[in-house]
Amino acid sequence: MARVLESVGKDLLRENGVPTPEFVVASTAKEAHEAAEKIGCPVVIKALVTVGKRGKAGAVKFAQTPDDAARMAEEILAMTVHNFPVERLLVEKKLDISQELYVSITYDPSEMAPIIIASSAGGMDIEEMAKTQPRRILKYPVPLLKGFNSYEAKEIWSDLGIKGPALQKATVILWRLYQLFVKYDCTIMEINPLAITAGGEVVAAAILMGVDDDALYRQPYLSDKVEAGSDRAWRPLTDLLI
Repeated sequence: MARVLESVGKDLLRENGVPTPEFVVASTAKEAHEAAEKIGCPVVIKALVTVGKRGKAGAVKFAQTPDDAARMAEEILAMTVHNFPVERLLVEKKLDISQELYVSITYDPSEMAPIIIASSAGGMDIEEMAKTQPRRILKYPVPLLKGFNSYEAKEIWSDLGIKGPALQKATVILWRLYQLFVKYDCTIMEINPLAITAGGEVVAAAILMGVDDDALYRQPYLSDKVEAGSDRAWRPLTDLLI
């Protein structure tokens, strides 16, 4: 599987109508300082590496000022996260989150077809919840010949208790995510969290995206923007459920 950096994945989301936080890629503490000034604090500083569990590894930090951002950038740039040296950072606007959702699209090897996995409770503890409260996670297989419709996306979030304007926005986002999953020959597309903000917006706060190596010839935009790697670094939750 070819792994896509979060910055590249978020560019694709934006281009296809999925909201993300404003962000800047930085390679030095000085650039992180400048990015924080440009975006406006508070900001999130993330290690830009193609693996998950960055938060639990200490590679995601929150900065209240540009000086904080520079100091935290230095700390993260000195780290190695799950055997990946940190060479670049994602500096992005911190969201005012009222609820964290989880959604991923991958392939069910037993059915040889896509499957959508969603929950009304996302964030860093999603894996533990998958073990202890599996009923809070919904699995929705998608028959290849039938495809996936927007009304099905609405049913998924409605079944998970999402209501009102957030339901409508999450529905559109899930439908667009599935189109992207197919369009870019993905093996996994995971949004954790899909954030509902205090202002009522629904925003893809973080993305893990992997593409089928054998299909890269069909993806000229991605061919020079991916890194080789194993699925095990990308599918902690889906490994528990499929």
